[in-house]
Amino acid sequence: MPASLKKIKNFEDNDKNFFPLSAPDKRYPPELAVFQNIFWQLKHEKAPKDDVLKLLFFFSPKVRLATDPHEGMEFTVTAKEYAELTGLKIDSAYILLNRVVDALYDHSVVFYHPEKNRDIRTRLINSCSYKDGCFHITFTHFALYIMYVFNQQNSFTKFKVKSAIALNGHGLKLYPFLVQNEFRYNFDVSIIDLKNALGLDADSYPEYRDFKTTILKPHIDAINQKTEL
Repeated sequence: MPASLKKIKNFEDNDKNFFPLSAPDKRYPPELAVFQNIFWQLKHEKAPKDDVLKLLFFFSPKVRLATDPHEGMEFTVTAKEYAELTGLKIDSAYILLNRVVDALYDHSVVFYHPEKNRDIRTRLINSCSYKDGCFHITFTHFALYIMYVFNQQNSFTKFKVKSAIALNGHGLKLYPFLVQNEFRYNFDVSIIDLKNALGLDADSYPEYRDFKTTILKPHIDAINQKTEL
């Protein structure tokens, strides 16, 4: 086991007490995805592919608008819904959705638990199954928490699902980052912080010219073309 993972513990039942599923003050309309900002700071044990993030964005309003969500509550997605969201043909949507659901089931994240002063590992979904044309998914407690609880103690970002779905690669992370700062006329951000927001190593693209040409410009162009920003 890598040294960096030695102190990581799995999320346990008693950890749920630190993350109560209290109802949000405002639910926001279904066309928006809403996530606590800690979502963007999670460490992924395996880098998530675009489709995994997009599926989470799709489920965000379903979780947020549910009444008293809990770990046993099933959320569904059909190939038809996924096709309408992604623009795929329905046969292709079913095949891809099946793969993405499996990838999400296997996906684990790590977050820092301040009360325990250690890193905690958790999956994002507990179970998945297919029946009568629907994929049925149950989320873990922590996943429900970051998609349901929004208040002054838990800052959050809301953005348009269809806008995010239209993007790929680093644009999927750059778009929410820009949404977070949309209220500012202009703002400064360090290259290190920007790389961190995009999940890039601090030592990558040492020349700003390469970072701008390879990462920033093409994704900013895509955001300008495909989203409301």
